[in-house]
This record gives sequence, structure tokens and C-alpha cells, in this order.
Amino acid sequence: ENSQIKEVYITAYRDAQGRYHRGIAITTQVERPSPFGQKSQTYIFGEQLPEAELNWLVEEIRAWLDVKSSDSSPSPEG
Repeated sequence: ENSQIKEVYITAYRDAQGRYHRGIAITTQVERPSPFGQKSQTYIFGEQLPEAELNWLVEEIRAWLDVKSSDSSPSPEG
């Protein structure tokens, strides 16, 4: 199975105790289609970071993904 990162964004949620958290969500998608449709998994991390750092980190990850995807795919998308 070859999984790839599909989206990166800042998410907000409440935990079981009702506390409010913000974190970075990374959704990966498994390329091999399964009988149940495409399989995706979301990981959330960075809940302890201040908001400015969350924003910065999301931008860095997106930039890295852009570079990575343009490196690995010789054919232009679209």
C-alpha cells in the first residue's frame, strides 16, 4: 500500500472533557482503491503549539508537499 498526504489544515475540536483544542490535521490517502472506496486516515498533532506556530507549520508542510509532488511527477497535473 502506498499512502500519500492528501490535505494539511488546522483543525479545532473539543475533547471528552469539553476542552477546546487546535491542531494540525494531516489526511493521508491510500492509493490502492479498496472495495469500500478510497481509504483515508487523519492524524492530528501539535495541539500544544501556539496559533502562530501552527499557521507557520501548516505553510511549511504545504510548501514541502508542493516541492515533493513536483519532484516526483514529471507530467503536469490537470
